[in-house]
Amino acid sequence: MRQLNFKKDWKEDKAWVDLFEPAIKKICAEVFIHAAPKRIDMEEATDLLVLEIKPITIACRVRRYKYYPDFSDEFTMRRSRPSGKKSEISKIIEGWGDYYFYGFSNKFEDGSGFESYTIFDLRIFRRELILHGYKKHLKFSRQNNKNGSSDFLAFKLNCFPEDFFIKEA
Repeated sequence: MRQLNFKKDWKEDKAWVDLFEPAIKKICAEVFIHAAPKRIDMEEATDLLVLEIKPITIACRVRRYKYYPDFSDEFTMRRSRPSGKKSEISKIIEGWGDYYFYGFSNKFEDGSGFESYTIFDLRIFRRELILHGYKKHLKFSRQNNKNGSSDFLAFKLNCFPEDFFIKEA
């Protein structure tokens, strides 16, 4: 079994996801920035609006294209790492993050785009965890990465209400 270097693994994972940052920014701008109504444009020198008063925080996860055919109906969140560092799901449950961008890379895996993506509301996710987390309504499973670098929870998208979804493509 290979010896894991968690700092290196995180840096490699982060570097790969960062390839997609320009595409994610473009998509999120289209979702969260809107044309101002005519009156505001004419009277307040405003052409575009971001429909939030506070900073918008967006967690991002990109999975490799090879997982798309079998797992396009779910999203995953890291549950733990052997290093003991706080996991993604722990941070989200604590209340961090407003939205989640979850995508599958296109077959090129070079940052040029996505096979599909979903942006969803983490406030609704937390609500659903509280209301239905331990009931059959919210379908999820715990899985381990084959390389032993972490384990994660896989949630079925069709278990979430309509207000959970901000955009799907």
